[in-house]
Amino acid sequence: MEQYAYCSCIGIGVFHRSATTGKIGDAKIFIVDMQDAVRIRTGERGADTA
Repeated sequence: MEQYAYCSCIGIGVFHRSATTGKIGDAKIFIVDMQDAVRIRTGERGADTA
């Protein structure tokens, strides 16, 4: 799981550098734990959606 956290941090840094303008209203990046995933087409949940 730690490897994904590292990749996530890299992605956030890349997004931040490319999306920032330095002006008020640049937006925010929210980082939350994912509780579940649902495949819309089939209704599958959890690891089955990967």
